[in-house]
Amino acid sequence: MTDNTLAIESAITRAGYINTVLVGGVLFAATVCLIRNRKKDEFELLGVEMPVKFFPTLSMGYTVAHIYCTYLFSQLCCTLGMNLDVWNALTYKGPFIFNGMLPRNAIWSLEFNGISIPMLTSIHTLDPTLWLFYSFIAIVYFGFLASASVAGYSKRASHLLAATLVFINWLTGSVWANSASLLQATS
Repeated sequence: MTDNTLAIESAITRAGYINTVLVGGVLFAATVCLIRNRKKDEFELLGVEMPVKFFPTLSMGYTVAHIYCTYLFSQLCCTLGMNLDVWNALTYKGPFIFNGMLPRNAIWSLEFNGISIPMLTSIHTLDPTLWLFYSFIAIVYFGFLASASVAGYSKRASHLLAATLVFINWLTGSVWANSASLLQATS
């Protein structure tokens, strides 16, 4: 096995972690929306009753997992540097959310502890990952709102918490998208 093969497998594995967390969270949020639309407060999953009121807490857990998986992936991308083979494998054969992804171009970066973190990037409007993430964010937002009333949150608190959750996940998604783009950076 060559070094590049190992790099490709590592990147696809770590990107797969992100993909699993995001798709799992979105499917759970969509289920909550459907259950609440039917005026029910719980559903059965693998023989276990799942109360909808726990979704706000679980969605925060998914967010923590998203942050952790992003950290692992970003760390690998920084270690690999520019590697077109890894970029191509990730965007053509990689996990669902990375498939067809277009690179981001850093416009402004924040320097922290000697590490440059792209904060503002230009994103092509035809990027399928961008539109997929928009839909994921909307589903999670509405899933949170649908379950927050059952959990006892006020409308204002529900919207504030849902918006905060969406914002944190958006920033986290931007970090892994920018990190992946470093693999293909052409300066």
